[in-house]
Amino acid sequence: MAARDARLEELLPQVVSILKEQGVVAYLAGGFLRDALLGRPSNDVDLAVAGDPLALAQGVARTLGGHYVLLDEALPTARVVFQGSSADAGIVYFDFCQFRGDDILADLAQRDFTINALALDLQQAIGHLVFGPWSLVAGTTDHGLRTTDYELRTILDPFGGLADLRAGRIRAVHDGVFQDDPVRLLRAVRFVAQLGFQIEPHTQALIRRDSALAPRPAGERVGEEIVKILSTPAAGQHLRLLDSLGLLTVVIPELDSLRGVSQPQEHYWDVFEHSLQTVSAAERLLNSLQVATPPSTLPCITGEGRVGERLRAHFAEVLAADRPRAIACKLAALLHDVAKPQTRSVEPNGRIRFLNHQIVGLPIVEDVLRRLRFSRREIAVILTVIEHHLRPGQLTDETTVSKRAVYRFFRDTGDEGVDVLLLSLADHLATRGPLLNAAHWAQHVAMTQAMLTCYLAPEPAAAPVRLITGDDVLALGVPSGPRVGELLDQVREAQAAGEVHTREEALAFARALI
Repeated sequence: MAARDARLEELLPQVVSILKEQGVVAYLAGGFLRDALLGRPSNDVDLAVAGDPLALAQGVARTLGGHYVLLDEALPTARVVFQGSSADAGIVYFDFCQFRGDDILADLAQRDFTINALALDLQQAIGHLVFGPWSLVAGTTDHGLRTTDYELRTILDPFGGLADLRAGRIRAVHDGVFQDDPVRLLRAVRFVAQLGFQIEPHTQALIRRDSALAPRPAGERVGEEIVKILSTPAAGQHLRLLDSLGLLTVVIPELDSLRGVSQPQEHYWDVFEHSLQTVSAAERLLNSLQVATPPSTLPCITGEGRVGERLRAHFAEVLAADRPRAIACKLAALLHDVAKPQTRSVEPNGRIRFLNHQIVGLPIVEDVLRRLRFSRREIAVILTVIEHHLRPGQLTDETTVSKRAVYRFFRDTGDEGVDVLLLSLADHLATRGPLLNAAHWAQHVAMTQAMLTCYLAPEPAAAPVRLITGDDVLALGVPSGPRVGELLDQVREAQAAGEVHTREEALAFARALI
């Protein structure tokens, strides 16, 4: 059994004791039990209880010093939150949910997939789940399922979930599961992405039958499932699975018009396939940052040294609700060319162009992200990345990139310039595909690495420290207004170019511009 937080092992017997004193029937169920069987660590305990789960959760929180959170009053569900055993251990959650039906079997019959329709009496679980491995573990199957004869007898499994866990199979509990809650359509693909399982054929058919229902749940629920899919290492592959099941362009219909839109001859794929390929390429580049020397025959940005550390920290930055910046980068990759159908034109010589598609697409992308309830910060980051995604490619055409050009780039993009550079590389890979020109690619990577080093070095030349202030400019006789900011920017640009080094030089430079 994979190790779990020591705080959970301390808390669960105490929770059992409280429920036992009150004569409450309670079962471990859902994702916690599934992950325990697979040897996957989890600090999120799902409890199905007879009785009032809200009162039970309040009592547990009060007795054990947890924080009570009401999740759903209509379908009584509450959470008790505890701090983990260490700063790195995270949070321990206990979710209390009332039986959906008369008893636990009726409850399991209303769940989504057979691998989640399992239950274990909470008192029996103490000796066989929490303190170390499952008792008398006989071995591990291909998908990590850990069971013994004893456990097989004690786990409630009315729909064959254990067999499906062994086989790595996602199977609906009944034919109406997606009609009961359409967010389960996306959840099926999420489990494929997270667990490495496959959706069995009949469940695939049910998903295709009910795919039109996918946009019906609240936008934040749909968006959360998309985020969880994008959080997995092979998100591009699973976006393709969403599409094959008829879900991707139902949830994001703005992508549908990209199908079949041809591009200039340097593009290997149409706009739709190019967009999916860009997500996969962005993932490969993000993965390359995790090692000093990426396992690739092509040159690539790397995670070595101080710049590599800062790149990893940059893409790990949480923008909202535990969602790292890397997720926003993948979304930008998916949506960066969404306005190409609207801006496509063909010149008399046959050349295909998409003038200003990076600008025309911004309100379209914003509508998508607002509908899926992304945060203002995430939306701002993604829009900035898409707006500027063509600029690094334009710089690559130059033999060398001047310090002045690097300064202007990061002046306009800020921290998002790092994301823009990564998207530009991903865009390059997804443009040429198998026809990639190694020399052109190496030049693009070298330019990117140089710009990243310039911006992320301990004293970034791309964003030099201000030597003078607005008050200094006003003291030179410049009237208050936009010209003050323009002069300050020109001074900083001269700093970045190596033309100004001291405060005195900065004042002299500004004076000469007046």
